[in-house]
Amino acid sequence: MAIDRLDAPLRLTWTLRTGSLDAQAIELLARRIARAGVFFVTLRGDFAVSRELDSVAGILRHAGVQTSLVLEPHALDGFDAPEGLAVLLDLTGLLLRDSGRRTFGEVEARLAGATVAGLSMVPLRPLLVRVPELLDFAGRMALPLHLPNVPLVDDPDHLGRLLPGARDLLGLADALARSDRSAWPQQVVAHDLFLWDLLFPGRDRDQYIGCQAGNSIAHIDADAVLHPCISWPQPLGCLLEDDLVSLWQTSGRQALLQGLETPPSGCGDCAVLNRCHGGCRGLVQARGSEDSPDLMCPGPRPADRQS
Repeated sequence: MAIDRLDAPLRLTWTLRTGSLDAQAIELLARRIARAGVFFVTLRGDFAVSRELDSVAGILRHAGVQTSLVLEPHALDGFDAPEGLAVLLDLTGLLLRDSGRRTFGEVEARLAGATVAGLSMVPLRPLLVRVPELLDFAGRMALPLHLPNVPLVDDPDHLGRLLPGARDLLGLADALARSDRSAWPQQVVAHDLFLWDLLFPGRDRDQYIGCQAGNSIAHIDADAVLHPCISWPQPLGCLLEDDLVSLWQTSGRQALLQGLETPPSGCGDCAVLNRCHGGCRGLVQARGSEDSPDLMCPGPRPADRQS
């Protein structure tokens, strides 16, 4: 697959941890992101409690960057979002801690009077079977649902043990068979193609065509280190030392893209290759395999089984 190499990422995630960077460093990163022409930025981690949130949001807003902030439900209490900042309510941690149905009642209570742009849950292995329940809840709340990629860079030890695989999709398929799809929200974004195909069989999607790590997407970790994707722990340089456009031209990033142009072995005759292009490479690399397909891939499909 030939890759149209971009001068800067279009979508960027940025994680902040309290005490990791001072105010001057945080504002420097925001300015460098703004100057690079990034279109979408998602702020994660401790931004909600950072004194620099207003400044960061203002810098990005004035540059025309569409910015969202990921919050856990408890952080909604008393939170006043800066102008132009969209809030995504992340239910991942809450659902991992509590498997009971009362969770959604608590979230609904917190949503009362709050302005939220959507709900979010990382589809980790223990949470896949709850996707239909979450879809029903998002539909009832009339909120979009985001099922993003695994933020492995932020917590590799913990999340590495919770990565889903192709076998885990079987349980989800059973749960979906009993789900009332008419109750789902109108807007659902699923990063993983194989998860998307289970949710919406036969429906094409515009987002995430193949692995876009190191090209249209990137991640900045809590130490200001640039990675090709939040799922791919692969340092490409520090944004405190160089601007984003310069880091995007390094030999490390170019080598990464060259690797992405070649699909994993065994994928060549698969009918889905023209849609997945080998799938998510970051999680595969993190698992120590450089030439394996997407972890969620059930295996090559002949042409008569592609739907």
